[in-house]
Amino acid sequence: MIPVAIQKMGEQSDSSDLMQRWENGGDYVFLESSDEQEELASYLKDREAEGVKSVHFYFPNDLDASTQTTNHVVIDLSGFSSGVAAFTKR
Repeated sequence: MIPVAIQKMGEQSDSSDLMQRWENGGDYVFLESSDEQEELASYLKDREAEGVKSVHFYFPNDLDASTQTTNHVVIDLSGFSSGVAAFTKR
């Protein structure tokens, strides 16, 4: 299990941040639980509704070691809700 922090403000924690534990798939990490997938989708839709333009994902740099360094990925939220709606219709 890999700890993943999802924050609306880079390098700054907030009470609305989301912490999850993702599965390790060798060269990638992923969310397996449909409940956690829904929690992440709801979090992203809520941030988009608040007018947040992007969110910050922080992944451990070395998936096999407990290190403090992280990989930082910024995800653009524009159109996220309409994309999810189109996806779930299919």
